[in-house]
Amino acid sequence: MKNTKMVIFGLMLFIVMVGVTLSVSFSFNKYGETVELHFYTNGGTELENTFYTYGKDSLFEKLPVPKKQGYVFKGWFLDQTLETKLRQTPMPNFSDNTIIHLYAKWGLPEEKEEFINPLVVLILLISTLILIVASQISKKIKEIKAIEE
Repeated sequence: MKNTKMVIFGLMLFIVMVGVTLSVSFSFNKYGETVELHFYTNGGTELENTFYTYGKDSLFEKLPVPKKQGYVFKGWFLDQTLETKLRQTPMPNFSDNTIIHLYAKWGLPEEKEEFINPLVVLILLISTLILIVASQISKKIKEIKAIEE
């Protein structure tokens, strides 16, 4: 029984070590490789292509933010259908591509709703209630004074 536990533990440790080794070797294989980033702004300001080097550059610091009048930039996408967003984690695997195509997504600016601040509404309600109560108290005082006279 004790030997079985040791064998299972040894196998698990071996599997973890192989996984870590493969992961590290993949990272080192990419380290120093350079890819070219092509930007498709979909109607936004034209952008120059740039280069990104694995391990040297921060990809997200290399990404410019285009402008498009009347629209808000919603991010860079890895496909023309704008379904696969480029996210910081997990970092995308660009495999053996030497050119990465990034597509800009645009959205309409959110309209600010005109509304009255809830605190202002509460203050107005309380003020109105105080005025109503004060008016009623004033009437009662006048009635009492009229009876006393």
